[in-house]
Amino acid sequence: MITGVLRWAAHLTLAVSLSASSACVNITKDTWPAEGPTAQQVACAQRLATDVSTLCDDIGVRSLWNQDGYDEAAQSIGTRFEGIGLRVRQHELICQLDGINPEPVVCVTLEAEVPGFGSTSEIVLIGAHYDSYRETVGANDNASGVAVLLELAKRFAHSPRHRTIRFVAFANEEPPFFQSDGMGSLAYARACREAGDAIVAMIALDGLGYYSDKRGTQRYPFPAGIALGPKADFIAFVGRLDARPVVDEALTAFRSNSALPANSYCFPGWVQGVGWSDQWSFWQAGYTNSFMVTDTLPFRYKHYHEPTDTPDRLDYDAMARLTDGLEAVIDRLAAPDQ
Repeated sequence: MITGVLRWAAHLTLAVSLSASSACVNITKDTWPAEGPTAQQVACAQRLATDVSTLCDDIGVRSLWNQDGYDEAAQSIGTRFEGIGLRVRQHELICQLDGINPEPVVCVTLEAEVPGFGSTSEIVLIGAHYDSYRETVGANDNASGVAVLLELAKRFAHSPRHRTIRFVAFANEEPPFFQSDGMGSLAYARACREAGDAIVAMIALDGLGYYSDKRGTQRYPFPAGIALGPKADFIAFVGRLDARPVVDEALTAFRSNSALPANSYCFPGWVQGVGWSDQWSFWQAGYTNSFMVTDTLPFRYKHYHEPTDTPDRLDYDAMARLTDGLEAVIDRLAAPDQ
């Protein structure tokens, strides 16, 4: 995601007013789960914490400001995919930043796929960018998304569904590549369109790790704050208006299998911030059923794009509950149409 929070806030305020009037905001009244995590969720939380730590503590900065770390992160993610039994395809993109890397280098997007047994040509794609902002380690933005991506891949690797499920780790989401030809997901989405890939749903995982049930931990401008509340205690499903059917379907599936509160917001496409992750790239390639799952990073997370965005800031128990819900989402979207 990119900076420019104040500008997004102004547009979001208007968007909430517009979308609420057209019933495109779905806000849960659920409270933060009181019961403790299950044994399975505890184990999942430990795996998520390990993956975040690997990316942030062991590898560190994952950008062209640290090319060795960027390359090591790609290798690590590829090894994790292969370790759970998935074949990895690499999509290369030539990158260059004046003053940072004077010679062009190769940045890699990694793809792992679980072929379906029914409508194999139809694809449900789950993606997360693995680069970090400049010289930060990016625990929440976006090692959290990558960790959940790897956990979901593990759960589906040997359990195919009707449709093909594709897991993708994108390079170059962060500035200065954001919404440019150097953005890894844009190059990838264009390649998918050229290949004729039938992507029926795309989910961008971006910032999944910070939650609090305390008042004042999330701040939106008036009147959006009235609808969204002062607590950073939910996960958000965010898409354009034309993605509303798939977002509604995903939200229903999520709520059926997770106690983590979840809201959805479908905004007009011109609202800035709605496309501030890799789903934007798929819109450019004509894949309209693309949306973002996020903890609404800049409105609740003071460490956003800061050196303090470190693994100790994240709530891994909540991320485990989130992963359970997303498993149900993928299961539903990869099933035959009802």
